[in-house]
Amino acid sequence: MRSKVLSNVCSTTVNMVRRHLSNKNDTSKILFTKSHEYIKFDKLKGVDIGTIGITSYASEKLGDIVFTDLIGEDTAVEKNQTIGILESVKSANDIYSPVNGIIFEQNNKIIETPELVNEDPMGEGWLVKVSCVDKTDPDLMDIETYHEYIKE
Repeated sequence: MRSKVLSNVCSTTVNMVRRHLSNKNDTSKILFTKSHEYIKFDKLKGVDIGTIGITSYASEKLGDIVFTDLIGEDTAVEKNQTIGILESVKSANDIYSPVNGIIFEQNNKIIETPELVNEDPMGEGWLVKVSCVDKTDPDLMDIETYHEYIKE
């Protein structure tokens, strides 16, 4: 699977998408996982980009984040692969990729200031950005479905 993901990316894609994308919270472009990650979709010059982070719900449940460790840039990832660890005063938790893709940017702000994940998990507290994502995965939930899921 890794070679398939890599073969779908031309060498210029990684360099083309390195700049920061808009962090507008358009909920129609955000999907959620059962393990409380989100992916916010954007397009840059025809390339699908996904910003991955944890939900506000997960941020509250984790408690104060004191340390982050994220997967390196230019790394191919598969859906459900660990892309980082968030350590809080309560526990250490793996973060999983909701999609297949290539990590092209990690949020260095949260490495230096991990409390951003608590303060603004779906804005400045994002974790990584990934290119070549598939928005049609049936395991991803829209915001209404996710809210129902966390109520259960």
